[in-house]
Amino acid sequence: MASLLTIPPELRHDIIERVLLYERLPPRDIVTERANREPAPHYTAVEAPPDVTSWVFLERSLHPPNADGLLCTNRQLAYETHAIIKRLNPEYKLDLLLVDEAQLWPTWTCLPVSAHFIDRVHVSIASIGEPASGAWLWSYRGPPKCMWAMYFLLELYLVRGFTYHHLDVDRHPGRPIVVRNIILDFKDLCDTPAGHMVTSANVRTFMATPDESLAALYPDYLTWRRRTVQGAPGPGPVDSRTTAPWFARVVRHFVRLLLTDDGSIRSAGVLHRRVGVIDIAVRGDTVDAFDVAVALSLLDIPDNLDSDDPPLFTMPGPFYRLISANHRGYLSRFLKHMEEVLRTRGKLGLPVPSKTLVQRHEWTPEAPALD
Repeated sequence: MASLLTIPPELRHDIIERVLLYERLPPRDIVTERANREPAPHYTAVEAPPDVTSWVFLERSLHPPNADGLLCTNRQLAYETHAIIKRLNPEYKLDLLLVDEAQLWPTWTCLPVSAHFIDRVHVSIASIGEPASGAWLWSYRGPPKCMWAMYFLLELYLVRGFTYHHLDVDRHPGRPIVVRNIILDFKDLCDTPAGHMVTSANVRTFMATPDESLAALYPDYLTWRRRTVQGAPGPGPVDSRTTAPWFARVVRHFVRLLLTDDGSIRSAGVLHRRVGVIDIAVRGDTVDAFDVAVALSLLDIPDNLDSDDPPLFTMPGPFYRLISANHRGYLSRFLKHMEEVLRTRGKLGLPVPSKTLVQRHEWTPEAPALD
């Protein structure tokens, strides 16, 4: 009987490539899939709401990376598999379902190999099921639940690893991940209702429309957003499903806020340290991009922090500031955060800005460690 080591190398390498790039079918029957879901473990370093883990449902059954069997068979197969992984530089693929606008269901459809440094992670995001009550997709008072859930999931994967499971907490304290490019690709699982107006032809126009012009140009979007805040459908189209462009606009708003607001550094720390670029795509077409190194170069604190002006008070929540002008320790904590972030990025091989706005505070970041 022939084995992998006895067949011609070109056939063996073709088989190895097919194994590495194997993709599972994402779940689409949510009724059947519910039995394979369980709430995420109670782990988070960010100051998220206490019930955030009840919004993210992981798979009960673990699926190991595609390359595990090849790497553990013998030295020859492990050597050839490592060489093919290096040549292919495979893309990791995650399917993320927003179920009933109340839960996130992540499914790794392509997990080539367990690694600490990953070039690309493609995340397909879609809404399925019937809209539930509650302000899950939008909020006028800080981040909505969907953003807390997505950020919790992102931090869980980047800090604990893509194959993390709550049963492995004691045995495997963590496998931190560095990703050079994360693509958040928003898709529709069904035809977009005709009344929703945002077709593939004008997605870029919609995404570039200023907030003050949305009511006149895209009234259905405003109706949908009011419904997501109030938890009940308002006047307008009967079909108020969450379409890809609408979901993408909501997420883009809070990703930008997370990366550019100085009051968000505590929550954005994992992105600052472990991510290179975040792309926002709609139906496969990239509509925006956030370079974390560029965001860090422009990140600074308010000019009146050290002045005698009245305290700065903004809307509540970790994504917003509540800073007293007399609380000068904030400047020290902010500068220490920037120093640690830039040093970590340099050590991990991520781009580091050559100049930053915080250098005006007579502070120069230490050179990145070389070990």
